[in-house]
Amino acid sequence: MTETITITHLETGKLHPVYVQYDGQLTTQPAFVEHDTRDNTLVAGYSGEIGGGVPEDVWNGKRRRYKISPDLTENEINTLLDEVGSMLSADVEADVEQLCEFRTTDSHGIYVVGDWMEGIDPCEEYGITADTTDDELQKIATDMVDYATGEGATITGVAEYCENLRDELKEED
Repeated sequence: MTETITITHLETGKLHPVYVQYDGQLTTQPAFVEHDTRDNTLVAGYSGEIGGGVPEDVWNGKRRRYKISPDLTENEINTLLDEVGSMLSADVEADVEQLCEFRTTDSHGIYVVGDWMEGIDPCEEYGITADTTDDELQKIATDMVDYATGEGATITGVAEYCENLRDELKEED
C-alpha cells in the first residue's frame, strides 16, 4: 500500500543549514530527518533541546527522527528527503535509518576558522592591522565567510578570530 508523504524541502540559503552549535556547548546540535506519522509529513532540522532531550511526541514515536550529519548541504538534505519520502511512500515502515545516518557530504564541510585559514596569513590576505576598525573587521569577516562558502565550506568563529588577530597586532605595537 502506498502512502502520500508530504515533503518540506529546506529553503534557508545556507550551505550547511542544520549545523548549529550553541555558545558554551562542546558539540553541535543533533541533526535529523523527521517523519511525523500523524500527518505523514517529512522535514529536516536540528534539535533545539540542549542535553539530549526530545519532545514528548518524538519520545512516544509519533514523530520519528533519523540522525543525519550536520555537514550535509541544503541540496544534499533535500535530495535525501526525496529519497526517504519515496521509501516511506512505498512502505511507511521502511528502514530509512541507515540511509540517513550514513549519508556523507560532497562539500568541504565545516571548519573552525583557524583550521580553515591554516597555511594562510589572514592579516596579509585580508589586510588586518592594529588599526583596523570594527566595521572593517565585520566586512573582512563577511568576505572570509563568503569565500569559504564559495569553496563549499562553512567556517565558524570568524568575527572573534578577526578581533583576536587585530588585538594581537595592537599588543605587538
